[in-house]
Amino acid sequence: MYVLDLEEMAQFFVKSFTLVAIFATTCVVLEVIFPAYRYSFASYVRGARNWVIRIGCGAVIWHLYALGLQLLGIKPLLLL
Repeated sequence: MYVLDLEEMAQFFVKSFTLVAIFATTCVVLEVIFPAYRYSFASYVRGARNWVIRIGCGAVIWHLYALGLQLLGIKPLLLL
């Protein structure tokens, strides 16, 4: 019988996330050093700003969603 091991799943997620973060950082560095198009540095700064805003809005939305579930008395399947 297969037993779901949450600790093993969490470790796998962290390892996968680490590899993705390293690869993404490498891609960003290569793109800044050897740009594929003639974008200015200001364009990269605006793009980074937009991503920070999107990630912040997403975090706020998910936090409000979690608070809504808590108010309804619904317990999450996994707590971190």
